Parts: sequence; structure tokens; C-alpha cells
Amino acid sequence: APSLATVPPSTPAPQRKQGAYGKVTTHAAPLAATLEEARAIICQAWVRDQADRRNTGNRPLYWLMLFGAGCRVNEPAELRRKHLRLAHAVPHVAWTSELQKNHKARFVAIAPELVVHLRAHLAAIDRERAAASLAPAGDEDPVFPIRPSKGTFRADRDRAGIPAADYRGREFSPHSARKFFSTCLTGVGVPEKMVD
Repeated sequence: APSLATVPPSTPAPQRKQGAYGKVTTHAAPLAATLEEARAIICQAWVRDQADRRNTGNRPLYWLMLFGAGCRVNEPAELRRKHLRLAHAVPHVAWTSELQKNHKARFVAIAPELVVHLRAHLAAIDRERAAASLAPAGDEDPVFPIRPSKGTFRADRDRAGIPAADYRGREFSPHSARKFFSTCLTGVGVPEKMVD
């Protein structure tokens, strides 16, 4: 663990937040992931899925939705096929008001790499349904029928060799993926008001 001598003098104090029952809690802001950490955690999920066929639900793609589309940890599980507009000229997710924390509808463009993986994922689900003699998936069917837990994210993080927190106490959590996405957007000049 680093000593106080290694902490730069410009390090901000932890944020104070109003907790439940009016109690004030002190904790550091979440840590934004780096590109290497994003790749490592997605790769670790893929390796584990390949090594153990009991793993279902396409966890690597679920994590890619967090890192590559700025989703909150529960949002990919709430997506229905009707929300994905993969055949549109600009492929995007149509976030309807009931899916959004702020209850505002918005459209978020999806990176071409993510579009390819989502199409393959949906096609695999369709093949599984056909093999099981189930009806074809409809617009209301979930994109991710199986939701990985936060514990699974922590396990993938740990196996990828990513520390649980940095020297300032900022936790590496699923929210770190969302911060990574917003950092990438602002880094290429997208105004912060549009990112949030």
C-alpha cells in the first residue's frame, strides 16, 4: 500500500454524500477504467466462458455493452430486441423513458464492432430457440436473457489482475466501465453535456 508520502498534494478529498436516513457517508468517486483494463476484463470473461460451458448468457458481450455503450450495470438486461436498431443507417439503441434512470428517451449510436457482436449474439439465441422448437424471438424478448451479477464482474476483475481500488480508495466497479465510456467521448471532443 502506498504511504502518504506517495500521494500527490493535489489529491482531492473523498466526496461526502447524504446516505440513507440522513447519514453522511464519505467515499471516493468511482474510478474510470483504462482501455487496457476494459480489454482485460472482457477477455477474462471470454476465456472463462470458453473454458466452462456451464457459463451462459454471453458475459463478454454484456461487459462490452458497459464499456462500449456506456450502459449502467442493469441496463443491458433490461434491453428488449425492439430497443436495438441494428439495421438503421446509424445503428443505435433506442433508450425509451422506462429504461432510463432520468426517465428521458434518448438514442445512442453503437460502435460497428458492437453491432457485429450483437447481431451474432441474437442469431445464436435464435438458433438455440429453433433447436429447442421454441417460437421465434419477438420484439419484447430480452437481448440478454441471463444477467451476470456484480459478483461476477468482481470475479472477472480479480482474475484480470485489476485492483479492487486505487491508492485513493476509488473502487473499480461496473460504474468504472460507464466512466471509461464517458472519458473516451469527452477525450475526442464530445461536449460533456451531450455525454451525460
